[in-house]
Parts: sequence; structure tokens; C-alpha cells
Amino acid sequence: MNQPIRCDESPQWLRLRALYENEGRTLDMRQAFAADAQRFAHFSQAAPHVFADLSKNLWDRQTEALLLGMAAHCGLEAHRDAMLRGDPINSTEQRAVLHTLLRRPRGLVLPGDRPEVADDLVQVHATLDAMLAYAEAVRADEGITDVVNIGIGGS
Repeated sequence: MNQPIRCDESPQWLRLRALYENEGRTLDMRQAFAADAQRFAHFSQAAPHVFADLSKNLWDRQTEALLLGMAAHCGLEAHRDAMLRGDPINSTEQRAVLHTLLRRPRGLVLPGDRPEVADDLVQVHATLDAMLAYAEAVRADEGITDVVNIGIGGS
């Protein structure tokens, strides 16, 4: 995969900044809905078990077009596909990012996966199994009455 293009250096980014300065700062949600009867239909998506209503975000169709253009200019789809294939896109560690395997069913190898993905999936599920066993042991231990979870953020 080629070196990523910085989206904040793209022509679309400059146009987005200008659009925000000229119109976005004063965008009024009531006026946006009044001016576009199809706003809700246009800015909402339904998928199995998921519904996303983006109509109440401070954007319009011009902003959407610029964002989609910037995504295309920066190669977002190619980067997404590389991530899903298991390509080594983590440039710091020169390895794949395997977040998607956390939700993938055990043993499901997809067409286009790199050969290493099957082994990584086995390791991911072994770790998930170990985490579940530990959590169940904690829940079953009546001596443990309180749990403090300190998250560190990140991915």
C-alpha cells in the first residue's frame, strides 16, 4: 500500500474549512430541516440490527459531498480493504491491525484474507476464551464483592 495521503492537506479539506467558515458556523438545525424535507431520509441508514440517524448533525449535502470526495481522494476504501485483508497497515509496528477479528466468528476465514489471518483468528479466540473463563471465575467467587475497572482508552 502506498504512503497514506494526509486528508487535512487535500483540496477537499480546504473547501470544507471554507464552507464551515462561510456557512457552517451559523447552521441552524431547525432551518436545515425546514429547507430540506428529505433531510431525515437522506441522512439516515438502516441495516440489520442498526439504525443511524445522521440528520441531526451540523452538516448538509454539500458537506457530505466534500467528505465523501476527501475519503475517495485519500484512498479510504483501499485502506479499509487492506485492514480487512490483514495487510500490515500499522506503520509503527509494521504489522496488521486485527481489531476486526475480535468480532469475527471462530474459524471464519474470508476470501482475500492473508494466510496469517487464520492463525491470528485462532489466537484471538483463545484469548477471548481465556478472558471469559477469568471473568466467569471472578463472578463465581463470592469472596470478590467489588471490581474497579480503570480503562486506559485507545483501541
